[in-house]
Amino acid sequence: MLLLTMALTLTLIGSVNACYNISDGIDGYVYCDCKPVEGITIHVYRKTTGLLEGYGVKDDLTQGDLGTDITDSNGYFHIAWLYAVGETYIVEALTPAGTLTQEVVVNCGTTTHVEFCYKHVPTLGYWRHEFNAWIIKGGLSAHENYDELVSWCNQLGEPYDLNDDGKVTLYECQTIYNSVSYKDMWHPLTDELNTLAGYL
Repeated sequence: MLLLTMALTLTLIGSVNACYNISDGIDGYVYCDCKPVEGITIHVYRKTTGLLEGYGVKDDLTQGDLGTDITDSNGYFHIAWLYAVGETYIVEALTPAGTLTQEVVVNCGTTTHVEFCYKHVPTLGYWRHEFNAWIIKGGLSAHENYDELVSWCNQLGEPYDLNDDGKVTLYECQTIYNSVSYKDMWHPLTDELNTLAGYL
């Protein structure tokens, strides 16, 4: 009975001290190549629970979606109504360059500011063009370093090794990008190449 009473007391104390106000939040900006980006989805999770928390703040200062906001034309986002008693939160920005995350602490009555910045990354179409230009058009490509392109392909492993010979050739990369049979590999391969090229 004593343990039950103590647990109930701690729960009530925790609830009393929790904030959940519009002033208890996380706001910030998302930039690409130093320019604000509109339309980036932001999520906020409480680290201890792994659950979305808070609500996006609408223009009329009412609650939007659970733990989610979308950047406006200035790249700005704001999620509030958090537990905010020195809790750690994971802020996640879903950008074209991949998911960016930051951990921040939010205290009662405060709004913690964060900023995300990423570089413009080449698209799937860019990489398809590179391989087609080198192989089909005899190397008339915007990509200046053929050896580097080959090297990037060689560093890739499964599932890009179509011949199962332990290495990924330029021709295998080109085959993947030009066949709908490998459509499910297009975006992962693009991410891999952008990572190897230093864009991600």
